[in-house]
Amino acid sequence: MALAWPLGAAVIDPAADLAAAREHLQKGRYAEALEAYGTLAESAAAGAERAQAAVGISRAHEAEGRWKDATDVIVAAVRDLPDEPLVHARLAELHFLQGRYAEAEQSAIRAIELDDKQPLARLVLADVYTETGRLKEANAAYRWFVRFYNAAQPADAETLLLVARGSAQYARFNSVSQIFSFVVNTLCPDALQDDPASWQAHFLSGSLLLEKYNRAQAMPELQQALAVNPRAADVIVAIGEAALQQNDLDQAAEQASRALAVNPHHPAALRLKADVLLKTGKLDDALEAIQQALAVN
Repeated sequence: MALAWPLGAAVIDPAADLAAAREHLQKGRYAEALEAYGTLAESAAAGAERAQAAVGISRAHEAEGRWKDATDVIVAAVRDLPDEPLVHARLAELHFLQGRYAEAEQSAIRAIELDDKQPLARLVLADVYTETGRLKEANAAYRWFVRFYNAAQPADAETLLLVARGSAQYARFNSVSQIFSFVVNTLCPDALQDDPASWQAHFLSGSLLLEKYNRAQAMPELQQALAVNPRAADVIVAIGEAALQQNDLDQAAEQASRALAVNPHHPAALRLKADVLLKTGKLDDALEAIQQALAVN
């Protein structure tokens, strides 16, 4: 989707337009989100609003597996809005999700140079350190989120969830169980208080509860996430992985198919499909699914 970035175009209420576009995105109405963000991108005067519109377009493309489109719109935004840290952070995230760790690190560092408290860039950089074996640097980078929260006390849902993800990784590295509890019982509810459409808060909470073998509380959280966004492939996959843990292969296969119907290039959904196929002895089909995932990352 090609975008123009005109200067000086008037908008009536960019905050309301962004909120409306975000609601479409959060509820899985990806075509409507693309249209709403696209209109805003063509009309917004302020660079920050155009950056948010570009990121929204990118996320809508990613949600349905259009990785090239998701990346291209951010590359264009970086070119046209070089001083906006958000677009550099989003480009870092996209590089990371597609396994381009050197490029992800470079883009994250650029975002942090522009805004040293850019939480998405900070999280991507920490994740890059982890994936490339620099665990001491990764641990310090995840600790940043604990300190940032204590100092800044952010209240918006997106920042709270980034803090939650970074803090949870710090807890894993250092076996700090009370941080997991704080994420589930404080950060995720606070995110939902700010944005009731934050299916990501339910998803993160449910995923952590599953990780801690608390299936009884995890599954309702994941179902609540789907109630907000029935097309959230991440959540559908998590439900399928929970079924696989119970050796319910039919349910796991059903959820893998459901996620791939939304996003045919979702690596975790393809991995889930491969796991089911492996358990049923269909090795060639499993290998094909894994190769499709590797084509993304």
